[in-house]
Amino acid sequence: MVEKEYIALCEDGKHIIVYIREKIEEEMNIGPKMINRCRNIAKKNNKTFDKAIQLMKVWLAIQICYEDQPFTSARLEELTNLSAYQIR
Repeated sequence: MVEKEYIALCEDGKHIIVYIREKIEEEMNIGPKMINRCRNIAKKNNKTFDKAIQLMKVWLAIQICYEDQPFTSARLEELTNLSAYQIR
């Protein structure tokens, strides 16, 4: 999703900063709390931050595919670079 310019990742040692590109936020009308929601869901289920990033990617991919009903898990895999297992 980074290559397709949907999201951006920045690392500074032990921190990873993830944000949704402004043009995508505007096009999809995504609120700024979405990444925090993904992080809170991961934390609540004792998952690491990389799982929160995966959750955010899948959520964003579903938003992208929403207009192309029905969409497939293969399309989600293509957009997120995650496996079917990770998406599930």
